[in-house]
Amino acid sequence: MKKLLVMGLLAGLASPAMADFPMGKVGLNMAPSAKVDFDGTDDTGNGFGFYGEVGGDTLFVFADYQLSSVDFSDIDVDYKETRVGGGLRSASEKTTLIVRVESYKGEIDSDLGSGDDSGLGIHAGGDLAITNTVGIYGDFGFLSLDDTDGTELRLGVRSSLTENSEVYAGYRQLSLDDSGVELDVSDIKLGINVLF
Repeated sequence: MKKLLVMGLLAGLASPAMADFPMGKVGLNMAPSAKVDFDGTDDTGNGFGFYGEVGGDTLFVFADYQLSSVDFSDIDVDYKETRVGGGLRSASEKTTLIVRVESYKGEIDSDLGSGDDSGLGIHAGGDLAITNTVGIYGDFGFLSLDDTDGTELRLGVRSSLTENSEVYAGYRQLSLDDSGVELDVSDIKLGINVLF
């Protein structure tokens, strides 16, 4: 049912979004510091990801992939996240408010086995321009998955390199809980986006 609601939302967003002047961005990031904590056992590693977005001034759709790789006492663990969704934004001269709804899938792959969980996420936040080229951004969200529920916080700073590119640095904390068994994923990302 959750997936049907997301598909309905995406279909509703896609047509109006294309009515605005098309714009978007594609980019990649590196996470030099990624931490995975599974029920009190944690370790750090690194990660990388890709992001793509297209839409207009008000409505947009996006896809996001992130991989965090850590080593628990010589046991390699990868946590993969895939998101596809749509959003609504309202902008003024200095601020932009953004609400996003997404289909989320998280996958754990390790030497001891694998598993996955999927469902819906909703996030609200925005962007504040400090100068003509520098801004801060952040959002807070809730995830309701088949087996777990949780929250996610993202904060960061961005800066324009050219008219068609930007760099950013951000922190993210994801916390999922299933009847007392917790999974926390946090990372510090450095990324670049090409704007079009």
